[in-house]
Amino acid sequence: MELRQLISFYHVARLRSVSKAARTLELGQPTVTTHLRKLEDEFDIVLFDRIKRGLEKTATVLSTDIRDLFKAEGRLVDDAFL
Repeated sequence: MELRQLISFYHVARLRSVSKAARTLELGQPTVTTHLRKLEDEFDIVLFDRIKRGLEKTATVLSTDIRDLFKAEGRLVDDAFL
């Protein structure tokens, strides 16, 4: 897991859109999608469900183990972007 992947996850989760996150991060949409895919592959989970109005985090992401992992790294994300 790399910090840039978590940063992409953070922004996609916050904005509920890969394209909006990509614009915010000044990256291409394929790059952000690759970051998400790598996280999904590493943890063998699906991070987002596609819904009519964007993306929604899956139940797996909201589970305690994954949430704690992202919280631990999330401080770095918050420090960098908030």
